[in-house]
Amino acid sequence: MIKIFLSSLLIFFTPISFSSELMLTVGGSFNYSNILGQSDVPAYRGNGFFGEVEFLMPFSSENALSIFGIYHSSSQENTANSEIKERLEIGFLGGGVKLYFSNFFLSAGLGRVRFVDDVSGLVDKKITASEVGQEIGTGYRLKISTLTGLVLSVHALRSSLDPSNGTGFFESYNLWQYRASIGINIIIPSSGPAE
Repeated sequence: MIKIFLSSLLIFFTPISFSSELMLTVGGSFNYSNILGQSDVPAYRGNGFFGEVEFLMPFSSENALSIFGIYHSSSQENTANSEIKERLEIGFLGGGVKLYFSNFFLSAGLGRVRFVDDVSGLVDKKITASEVGQEIGTGYRLKISTLTGLVLSVHALRSSLDPSNGTGFFESYNLWQYRASIGINIIIPSSGPAE
């Protein structure tokens, strides 16, 4: 029984050479954000864009691990109060890992969040902050051709905004941003399968 178990582990962890890929992805997103800690928990909605560089390393015919770097930016408005115009700009620069199960993937990343909230009208103020953020996501990658693909994904970004690392606010806020994205990726094969 032990021999069977050890043989199974050996087969599972034996390196198998599959084609790795370098992918460049660009696309757009719809974003929804909440800032917890403000009195009315305002919601912000708007569009954004993203760019991603990813290195995919298959470890079986169906599964793969990748490392990636990403930048996404969004501009969102809060229209809850007609006497106040509020625009929220969020940028995120980070990196992380993805685990692929066939065409589906799970992702986790860490990076820097740039937060700018411009308020005008009845209230006139500007809130800025720069903090570490964590992002998780899931998605589906569909190959269209040998060199192109389509990526559909959803993500949740969380950051704790500390007034000591910003301006215009005096207590900590918890930022949650949710985004649904669609992107086109260009696939650049970086190594061929083993002979």
